[in-house]
Amino acid sequence: MRSKTVVRSLIRGHTTVVAHDDGTINLRVHGHRERRVTIAAIPSVLLTMPDRQGNDLLLVGDALGRLHMIPMDLATVAVRVDLGAGRIRALSASPTERGDVVVATSNGTVAVVDLVEATFSTLVHMDGPVSSLQVGEEAIIATVRGTHVTLDWQGTTLNTHAPTRPSSRRYPRRRSTLVVGPDHRLIAPM
Repeated sequence: MRSKTVVRSLIRGHTTVVAHDDGTINLRVHGHRERRVTIAAIPSVLLTMPDRQGNDLLLVGDALGRLHMIPMDLATVAVRVDLGAGRIRALSASPTERGDVVVATSNGTVAVVDLVEATFSTLVHMDGPVSSLQVGEEAIIATVRGTHVTLDWQGTTLNTHAPTRPSSRRYPRRRSTLVVGPDHRLIAPM
C-alpha cells in the first residue's frame, strides 16, 4: 500500500486543512470531529473564506484546472467549476460584486468565478504562467515570470513592473577560508 504525501496544508483559527497527493482532504474544524473529502485530482492551492451568507468555505484548486467549493460545516463538495485552463496556481477572494473568487492558472488565464451560479468569466490570458495574485477594489496585480502586471477589472493592462534583483557586484560572494591543521589536513571551512 502506498503512503499518502501531504501536498498542501492550511491553518486558520481553530480550523486545520491537510490535502494529500491522492486527492483526500482532511478537515479539522473546532467543535466537530475530523472529516475527509475526496476530489479526483491533486490539490494545488487552498483558500478559506466566508461566502455571501457568512458561512466558512474551503476552496480547493486542483491540477486539472477545477475549483471545488466545500462548505466547512458540510464537508462535501457543493460546487465544482471546471476552468479547463491548466493547473490552478493562485486563488484570491474578490472584493467586488463582480464575482466571488479570482483564479489564476498555469497557462496564464486569469478568471473571476461566481460560486453561486458555478460559472466563470475570463478576464485576460497572459503570455506565461501566473504565479501569484494581489486583488484590490480597483486593480489586480498578477505576477507572470517575475513581472508584476497590473490589470483593471475589465482585463486591460494598466502597468507592468519588473523588479530589479541585486547584482553580484553589489553583494559580493563571501570567500571561504580554509583552516589547515599542523598535519596539513583540512579542519573546517570558515
